[in-house]
Amino acid sequence: MTVTAEERQAFLEFDAKLGPEYRAELIAGRIIVNPPPVGNHEHAISRITEQLLRKSAIPFDFSANRGLSTPFGNFIPDLAVVERGLFVDEPSWGTPAGWLLVLEVTSSAPIDDREAKRKAYAAAGIPLYLLVDRGRRESVLFSRPDVEAWDYGADVRVPFGEDLELPAPFSFTLTNFAR
Repeated sequence: MTVTAEERQAFLEFDAKLGPEYRAELIAGRIIVNPPPVGNHEHAISRITEQLLRKSAIPFDFSANRGLSTPFGNFIPDLAVVERGLFVDEPSWGTPAGWLLVLEVTSSAPIDDREAKRKAYAAAGIPLYLLVDRGRRESVLFSRPDVEAWDYGADVRVPFGEDLELPAPFSFTLTNFAR
């Protein structure tokens, strides 16, 4: 599951040559290039971001283009929510220190979001992973990362159209955020 130094170097060289209209990720040793997403994908990200900004109990920074380097690959989550000021003077591929939540909305390779990314984010110790699974029409909030088991110890699943409680440090209920 971990990537080799050679795989990471090949990825970084490839990524440096890629145009800005594409996002490349290194997932389980595979280089994945994604085109711009469809509207419903962006709708979910927009609704969640809007509610985080309006309702969160804490201030935070966020990005939809932030690179994350983990032992399992290089990822660009659909949304990264981090401690305030974390991005200042950071390289394009940062570490997971200070990350509070990652959001992925499934698209062309949902198995990567459901499995490889979930395990990588848990192994990196990211406290919350919110997966909006358009194929299964459900949202899943993973919590309690177990870095040694490479997985989350808890998950809450809700069908599309139902509310989802975000725990501390955010401490609010997400409503009407996925379709």
